Amino acid sequence: MARGVWQNNIQTGTGDIVPGASIDVVNEATGLEIDVYAARTGGSVLSQPLYADANGYIKFYVEPSRIRVTATGVAGSQTFRDQLIMVPQESSTDATADRVMTVGAFGLGGTDAPSSTGADLNNLTVFGWSYQVSPTNGPPSIGTIFTVMNMPSTASGGRGSQIAQTNTIDEWWVRSQSGGAWSDWKEILKAGDYGLGGTVIVRSGLDMNDELPTGHYFASGGTNRPVGAINGWFTVEKLTSTDARQRYTDANSRVWERVQTSGVWQPWVEVYTEESLNTNVFGVTASNMSVATGFGISSTTCRFYLPINRTSPPVSITLTSTFAVRDAAQVLVGSSVSIAIQSALTSERLLVLDVSGLSGVTVGMPADLRSESVSSEIEVN
Repeated sequence: MARGVWQNNIQTGTGDIVPGASIDVVNEATGLEIDVYAARTGGSVLSQPLYADANGYIKFYVEPSRIRVTATGVAGSQTFRDQLIMVPQESSTDATADRVMTVGAFGLGGTDAPSSTGADLNNLTVFGWSYQVSPTNGPPSIGTIFTVMNMPSTASGGRGSQIAQTNTIDEWWVRSQSGGAWSDWKEILKAGDYGLGGTVIVRSGLDMNDELPTGHYFASGGTNRPVGAINGWFTVEKLTSTDARQRYTDANSRVWERVQTSGVWQPWVEVYTEESLNTNVFGVTASNMSVATGFGISSTTCRFYLPINRTSPPVSITLTSTFAVRDAAQVLVGSSVSIAIQSALTSERLLVLDVSGLSGVTVGMPADLRSESVSSEIEVN
């Protein structure tokens, strides 16, 4: 066992040295003589009393303990009580009982933590930080270098915990030990991870059939997204590694959902929302498309009915671009027509419009209100 050192210059109360002083060393608690040595390790027990040199200097080694040193000379005696003798660590991972911790011990206070390559993290036994390269039983990270904090609760009960930080990427992992068995590593989430608490994760050129963890994302381009969808937001909800659900909302507010069962993705199904079922806006995607059907009520006017869904009857309409009216044979009977809401006939569920300024109309004649451009639109107010 390594020994600690005690050394001093024996002096009188007035500061004069005491050459050749007789030195006795005992255990402070028991008063019994204690073994003293001339070196930190090895060698034989020295006989007591010891003697200071001509300059009053004395140096000896003892095993860690509390000692009492009595120095006796021509000027009397001097006692040094309760002298704590301790031994410093032999390395930054020296866990020998009663050793004095040095700067850097177990990764504390220094610039470099104790390091290992290929170590088994299940076998770490002492409390402290370490630098681990490619360890076994480490976190399931794509990184291979970790700073690990080992925190045993008991030496023999197999209880404790570990924290690991992946050095090459911003990840933190934790696990615990109970009854000698270690739990699985669990990643500590940070704001922004998986699109939570921050901005969503942008995926460019993503194949949406690829396995993704539960989270919130934005798809920029890619494959296997809904037909007709443009770039948009989507969420993934994993049940198992082969069972999940995805919900996709594109920048036009169209929504789709699909599920994965036993590893097989089902077709996307569009979810109809207030936006996609907006019965308060009647528009088209091309010119000369039918917007509504109706019939003639005079030689110059046709009436059209459009279903709406409101809590109160509309009071006006807003027209964008122009419309035309054609008869059942698609013969034009009016272009850039005048359209007016019939408030007395309109309700919360039905919009009634009269289109006037027509020619060749007969009462009861079927009529078709059609767009004259891609931007033709009737909005109910």
